[in-house]
Parts: sequence; structure tokens; C-alpha cells
Amino acid sequence: MPCSRFYAFSWFIMSMLFFIVVLTPLLLGLRGLSHFRVGIASLVAIQIMLLMDMANSFLYFNNIPTITGALLARGRVVIAGSITAAVALFTMLILLGIRNEHNPELLQSKTGEPAHSPDATRGGLYQPTENPEEQVRYYNPVSEGLQAPAVPRA
Repeated sequence: MPCSRFYAFSWFIMSMLFFIVVLTPLLLGLRGLSHFRVGIASLVAIQIMLLMDMANSFLYFNNIPTITGALLARGRVVIAGSITAAVALFTMLILLGIRNEHNPELLQSKTGEPAHSPDATRGGLYQPTENPEEQVRYYNPVSEGLQAPAVPRA
């Protein structure tokens, strides 16, 4: 692989890391992390794999005898940085996975989001009625005990 492509891939990994590091606090501040938690966790898992692969690629710089000086030092810095970032993202992945699934009201009260009730809808409050004139009826022959009209065969 030519050096231009090799370093371009490393820069892609670093720019994706920067994107995740900026996106996560932004969603946290806008209270949108609960909606995109699975997507962010997926991006973090992919980024962890890419960082570990990048650390493994630069680890071979220590075994090449012709690489010395500043290039070897830069390779070691990339190894240390990618391992540190991978450990931080492992922690972020664990924190994204911790969620109180059994009591979402408790989670929402801690984040300041409005609590959801079973009667609330997006358009307002749903109040069922007992009056048959106000109920919407759909033609359902199975529930009404009727037979569906016969379809002529060609």
C-alpha cells in the first residue's frame, strides 16, 4: 500500500474520532442522546475497532530497521494516542450501554425530559369515549362476524 493511501486512512480514522467526540456532547446538550443512543454506540464500536487496527499497523514501525528518528517517534505517538482513545471509547461504550430499562420514568427525571404517560399522545391527550356515534368504525368482517364480499374470478 502506498504511503499516501496509508496515511489517508489514518487521517480518516482520526477525523471520525473527532466527529464522535464532537457529536456525543452535542447530542447530550440537546437531550437527543436517548433517541440516538444505539446509533452512537454503533459508531463508537466501529471507531474502537478502527483505532485498535491503527495501533496494530503502527506497532510494526518498531520492527522495521530502516525507520529511525522522528518517523519512529511519530509512530510511537500514534500507537499511544490510538490506545488511549480506544480505552476512552470503551468507557464511553459502557456508559452508553448503561440504561435503566425497567423504569424509564427514573431515567427521564434525571435527564430533565418530560415523563411519558400511557394516555399521552403526540397530538395531545387521548380520551376514549363510550358514545358509539363518536367512535371511528372500520369495515372488518372478521370482528363483526360477517363474510367478506366474494371476489369474481377471471
